[in-house]
Amino acid sequence: MPDKCTKEMIEHIAELKEQGLNDKAICECVGISQASMYNWKNHPKSDNHFKLIERLKKAEEKHRTFLLKQIKDASFKARLAAL
Repeated sequence: MPDKCTKEMIEHIAELKEQGLNDKAICECVGISQASMYNWKNHPKSDNHFKLIERLKKAEEKHRTFLLKQIKDASFKARLAAL
């Protein structure tokens, strides 16, 4: 049985993770079970599973950076308004 974890699926999952979606929402969007996602991330069996893990780490970091920038920008604007 061919692996559903294709390069295209990896990129789609990563794009959704960059937008801040959690695993449950991502699974619903891409049409896989949460069990499949769990297994791919925690019990990788193919090169694509390892690629998914690395891509998710990058996507999570990108989202975290985006959130931190929003916090900094809001803080700066609040300080300006207080002047």
